[in-house]
Amino acid sequence: MEMIPEFLDALQMARPESGVPYIINSGWRCEDHDREVGTSENPGKGPHTSGKAVDVQTLSGGHGALVLLGLVKAGILGLGVNRKGSQSKGFIHADTLRPRVWSY
Repeated sequence: MEMIPEFLDALQMARPESGVPYIINSGWRCEDHDREVGTSENPGKGPHTSGKAVDVQTLSGGHGALVLLGLVKAGILGLGVNRKGSQSKGFIHADTLRPRVWSY
């Protein structure tokens, strides 16, 4: 499995809509690594194993809000927001598998 081209196209559309850089922390994962990471509701079968999910690092100064806006405008509506840790270590999970918003 690899990243799905249509998902990558949507991600590419989101970047200029956001007007800020996208730093991808996590993209496609094999089932073994997905189990090791242990963040999925269904370890080994999480959204990152589908090739339709990434985690985008968020920076300070409203960066996360701009990333969210661009993702929504591009039709990426599976959005998980993580703000744990320092101001510059949060991330936004983005996928096209399920239209919902949640926080970590």
